[in-house]
Amino acid sequence: MSGRAAPAEPRPGWSWQVGWYYQKERMGAGAARTLTRSGIPVGAALQPRTEQTARGIDFRLQYRF
Repeated sequence: MSGRAAPAEPRPGWSWQVGWYYQKERMGAGAARTLTRSGIPVGAALQPRTEQTARGIDFRLQYRF
């Protein structure tokens, strides 16, 4: 005989779940890079700044029979 309980069988009827999430990603400017044309420096450039945000809610309603 094992000390483990048998897995519960899903019961018929209604069930529900609710969840939410929040994600944020932020990137800033990188180091300046020299731009050259034909080997001659003509300027500098930075990486663009990027910010992404995601929010959401999940709702699940289920009926087992």
